[in-house]
Amino acid sequence: VTDKYTPVDNRWYLEALKEFLPQARYSHWKGDEDTIFGNLLLPDSIMDYGQDDDTDYGGMVSISNCEIGKRRISQYPSIFRAICMNGCIWGQQKGKDVNKVHRGTIDLDALKVALAENIEFQLSILPDGIRKFLDTRSKEFDVKHTSHKGMVAAVANEFRLDKRLATNTLEQYVKHEFEHHNLFGVINSLTRAGQNFDSQTWVNVDTIGGKLMQMNATKWHNLQAKAQSMTDKDFDKTFVLTA
Repeated sequence: VTDKYTPVDNRWYLEALKEFLPQARYSHWKGDEDTIFGNLLLPDSIMDYGQDDDTDYGGMVSISNCEIGKRRISQYPSIFRAICMNGCIWGQQKGKDVNKVHRGTIDLDALKVALAENIEFQLSILPDGIRKFLDTRSKEFDVKHTSHKGMVAAVANEFRLDKRLATNTLEQYVKHEFEHHNLFGVINSLTRAGQNFDSQTWVNVDTIGGKLMQMNATKWHNLQAKAQSMTDKDFDKTFVLTA
């Protein structure tokens, strides 16, 4: 790091989060001695939405910080599906987001206020995020014209996923989400797969899940059209040979 670098102590950040969210529990922890990478599960946000898959949904806060400059201090709203504990970050949500660069003089008191305001904002939008996630069930595709493999390949191409991640996403779809012929199944397959990779890939995949969650009808239609146009040659470029 340069002489302009200013660290934010992980202990300070964790103590601040403990003060704001005393009932929160760590989930998906992928940190090490220098870096915080994980989710804070919010027990009070867990709700039974009366769905038919025998699971609950709830809110999380995706957090990160690195004392040696590899990652900014940040936190974003996220939701989870209890049956598989996969997350879905919608980091593009505008509001009181925190994404602090470790540079120059950092006013920790002001940063703590910003963190508190961010938490308050995120708690208020979590129920809407869960409803949006569940609404992805209504974005269906006809398996007579669109295969699961084509759907995963279209997503992989849209977001430039590497072959290993695309292949694992397809495997997750076949194993766990095959009855969901909709965007809901696509997102869950992708975010299930993300848990099998390194921390940066995992967070990136959960963020892609958030982008898919907010996909409008036109973009969903275009994604289906792309899936229907996939050929064996496209599959060979997208998946490893065992796919």
